[in-house]
Amino acid sequence: MTRDALIHALRQIALFDGLSPLQITEIARRADRIVYKPGQTIITAHQPTDATVVIFSGTAERISGPCLEQLSQSLPAGSIIAEMAMLIDLTPTSSVVALTEVRALRLTRSEMCRLIAEDPALADHFIGKAVGRLQDIATKMRDIEMDLTAFLEPDRQSKASSV
Repeated sequence: MTRDALIHALRQIALFDGLSPLQITEIARRADRIVYKPGQTIITAHQPTDATVVIFSGTAERISGPCLEQLSQSLPAGSIIAEMAMLIDLTPTSSVVALTEVRALRLTRSEMCRLIAEDPALADHFIGKAVGRLQDIATKMRDIEMDLTAFLEPDRQSKASSV
């Protein structure tokens, strides 16, 4: 895959949305290009990893992990695996294998740390993305709490009126 194609593909991933073309180019330049053969393990649950994997072509399959409602979950081109491993120590909770030949970029924590040291704006970008996700989670939790309260309230009211 050409560098331009890699850069274009990275720009489509939400985690990198908002980065400058130069920042994305530098991330792509420092990433390892890797090819996984069908059946080859990309990431193993409960085994620490020091890299994020971005799938550019082919299909992987999540074969174990939380919230897996079927026997497996397909991960097509554009998927990102162990997303935060490029920034923090991470032990994934899912296992992922290549279903077809998978061409990917592997973004290691050591390279990302070097890049962030050279361009501190990257740290601000990734912190902003993490904060946004935490805010989304908090909103969803409040919605769940309101739904549960509404569900339980009729039951509480009927018990209070029967006393």
